[in-house]
Amino acid sequence: MNEVKVNRNDPCPCGSGKKYKKCCLKKEESLQLVQHQRDQYYQTQQVLVNQLHNFIFEKITYSESIQLQSQFTKRTNRTLSKDIEQSFFRNWLYYFYRFENGLRGIEWFYNENEKRLTDDERELAESWTLIPPRLLQLVDKTSDVFVFEDMLTNEQFPMSNDKENMPQFSPWLSTLSMIHKFQGQFFFQGLRPIIGPETMYEAIEKVKEYQLETKQSYEQILMEFFPEILTILLKEKSEDEAGTHLEYTLSYHVENETNVNEHLRNQDQLHIDKWNENEKKLSWYGNWRAYTDSELEKPVKVVDVYGTITLTNNQLQIHSMDKARVNEMKDMLLGIEQELEFIDEKEEEVTTVGLRVKNMVVSIEQDTPRYFALYAQQELDHEIDVPVPMFDHLSIRQLVKNDREDDALTWLKQAEYMMYHTILHQFGMVEITADFNTVRKELGLSLSPFVTGGDKRKSNYEDIEPEKTESQVLEDDIPFLEDLGFTPQSADTFYVTDMLHFYKEKAVGKSESTIRKYRNSLSDLREILAGKSVISWEQCNVDIWREVIMDDYFTLNPDCTKTARRDFISTVKAFLKWLEQKYEETSFDDVLEFVDGIKN
Repeated sequence: MNEVKVNRNDPCPCGSGKKYKKCCLKKEESLQLVQHQRDQYYQTQQVLVNQLHNFIFEKITYSESIQLQSQFTKRTNRTLSKDIEQSFFRNWLYYFYRFENGLRGIEWFYNENEKRLTDDERELAESWTLIPPRLLQLVDKTSDVFVFEDMLTNEQFPMSNDKENMPQFSPWLSTLSMIHKFQGQFFFQGLRPIIGPETMYEAIEKVKEYQLETKQSYEQILMEFFPEILTILLKEKSEDEAGTHLEYTLSYHVENETNVNEHLRNQDQLHIDKWNENEKKLSWYGNWRAYTDSELEKPVKVVDVYGTITLTNNQLQIHSMDKARVNEMKDMLLGIEQELEFIDEKEEEVTTVGLRVKNMVVSIEQDTPRYFALYAQQELDHEIDVPVPMFDHLSIRQLVKNDREDDALTWLKQAEYMMYHTILHQFGMVEITADFNTVRKELGLSLSPFVTGGDKRKSNYEDIEPEKTESQVLEDDIPFLEDLGFTPQSADTFYVTDMLHFYKEKAVGKSESTIRKYRNSLSDLREILAGKSVISWEQCNVDIWREVIMDDYFTLNPDCTKTARRDFISTVKAFLKWLEQKYEETSFDDVLEFVDGIKN
């Protein structure tokens, strides 16, 4: 499509009724002028930095440069990686370090080059000699600017949102930098570290500590102790600052893998994650809940994984992060103790940095953004009651009650900052942010301006009934299903899984006569049940079973022998007892009483 050209005297396309030259053309020309001036500013800035660099390294000898580099490395405690150490070292020489003449690099450069600079260069260089370094945090944003706040003076500065000035956005992004005013907005000057609110908190605490020791001002501290403050801003979490959790593992040698397999598959609370010839893995699910959010049409389902059981190479292992759950999982093995030989029990401390480990499974609808799984797993309503080591092991709720709201906000800001970074890294963009405002309202704290939906955002967790998993027919089940006469069309009946497990438990590893007894009897029972209209064991009352044994069996096998009939009745009786044991809420006492009274 060809672009329509608008002439200066044509009506303005915006519909204002004015001529184009008196309306949008004027605005466009004004914006173009502003952008041109900014481009000139960035060019002048780069030219000046290059001149400043050349000046300093011409003034100092190579030997002095090596000594200064060694001093900087020592003062940063050798914590900076080589790829960034050189850049921050030069930044230190430009704006912070005082040479033997008592001047900082920028001051020395300006004094000797003032008359050789252009007007724009001179004005900019002079301003650099005057601006102080600041500890800044992003606290708000509009369509035009990012608002940063000096964390010690509480002054606020509308920062240009140009990509060149602000290449990345994160809620509560923090930094140590100098800023320069141009065109009514502020611009960063010099290299700056990008950090989170928690690291900013540590830097502020260090500045206050230096102030008590030296009686110097905030500005003097940042100038004099720049390398030491930088070390705090760029250091990685050490192990003593990291979190830890315990992991428990019980190991058993398996004597009869078939019996153990069937026993595990019959545990309703266990869900099959993996099941093949070489490895079997099951998870224990509990605490089912739904995460609802005002930004979502459908809830996200969340369930805790209390532990896992793996079976491979005749070794069974129980894994969990909860000692009590380990003992409960041991109880699941009751009934197959004779098939297991205990090997050992291990307790291992695992280190984690920056997060509290949770083992969960999340289920989301197809049209729900994938990152809402992470939002649901966050569970802030629980996290605010967990002790925080860096805040005297008080929880966020306790901090608020103890009038330490700033500390509570630091934790919430850090969590929001980290979640945003995680989503950005995994999905490339953040269309809807996580909800940190619901919990802020609950705590009576100011709301985050970065949360999608603002003060209207609301999220919640509701308990829901556990989901019953579909009966799984596995590849190694197929031969047994064929033995019992099941076809693909009958493999989704309510009785297929129970018959399969019962048959495998009773027949595998047994004599041919025992296998034949259970195979023939269960195959007959399958065929009889296929002609019934019942859809659950609860519907199979004593009348149904009377028909099965006294009428249907003879209809199916008019020439049956007494032995075959006895085998059938014996199998039905054993199967009913097995069902009672599996489904504790279902009783077959009256049916069993009837079966016991049958005269073979």
